[in-house]
Amino acid sequence: MPGLLPEVDPDGLLEYSVVFTDRALNHMSQKFQHVMRDISGVLKEVYRAKSAIVVPGSGTFGMEAVARQFAGGRKALVIRNGWFSYRWTQIFEMGNIPSAQIVLKARPAAPGRQAPFAPAPVDEVVATIRAERPEVVFAPHVETAAGILLPDAYLRAVADAVHEVGGLFVLDAIASGAVWVDMQATGVDVLVKKKKKGWSGS
Repeated sequence: MPGLLPEVDPDGLLEYSVVFTDRALNHMSQKFQHVMRDISGVLKEVYRAKSAIVVPGSGTFGMEAVARQFAGGRKALVIRNGWFSYRWTQIFEMGNIPSAQIVLKARPAAPGRQAPFAPAPVDEVVATIRAERPEVVFAPHVETAAGILLPDAYLRAVADAVHEVGGLFVLDAIASGAVWVDMQATGVDVLVKKKKKGWSGS
C-alpha cells in the first residue's frame, strides 16, 4: 500500500532502539513487510499450509494463543505423552479456556521399571473422539523426555476422526525441530512451531 508521500519510506522507516545501539527496522516499513511476506511464504511452503501467522513470544505464548483462539468454551481432548502436552492442561486450567477437557495419557509399552512409554493406542484415541465428540484435539508431535514421536499415520488417523465429528486437530510441533510436518498429508489443521527449535539452528 503506498504511503501518503513517496519519500516517507525511502530507507525503511529506520528507528533507534532504546535497548540496542544499532537501528531497528520499523514494523510499518516496506522492508519489514517484505521480510514478513517472505517468512510467511517459506512457512506455507515447508509445512504445506494454507496460511501462516507469526506471533512474537515463547512457545507457551503460542500455545496459549492457539488455545484461546480455538478452544474457548469448547470441549477439548488432549493426547498427553509427557510434560510438553501437560502444558496444554496448565494453560487450559489457568485461563479457564475449554468447557471440558478429556486426557488420554501415554503408558508403559512393556512391564518393568525402565520400560519405554508409548502414546495411547490410536484405535483408543479414534474411539474416544467418536464417543466424546471433542471440538478440538491437541497433541504433541514430539515429547523429548518420553522419547515419543507421533508418526504421520497416527496423526492422519487422529485428524480423520476429529474431522468426522466436525472438530479441529492442533499439533504442538515446537520440540520436533526440523522434523517437518506436512499439514495436508497428515490432516493437521493448526500447527504450533517455535523458531529456536529447528529454524534458528543454522
